[in-house]
Amino acid sequence: VVYEIKCTNMLTDEHKIQALLYGYLCGHPSPTIYLYNVKSNELLELECSMSYEDFLRCIIESKLTSEALDDSSFIEAHKFSI
Repeated sequence: VVYEIKCTNMLTDEHKIQALLYGYLCGHPSPTIYLYNVKSNELLELECSMSYEDFLRCIIESKLTSEALDDSSFIEAHKFSI
């Protein structure tokens, strides 16, 4: 299980992507990931609809291209849900 705690007005796609990356970096093949916002008392359980290897590859490839996408566009372009 991976937990990430934020203290922000609103959880964003960037926060979700970040939490999924932490799950991958912790070495879990498919961890349960919780993202909690202290300020709003919002708790999300996150899953990635693609393998973590593919997810990481997509992130790296998108950062290396000249056309960097914002987080929402990245999610839409790669057709995965979180």
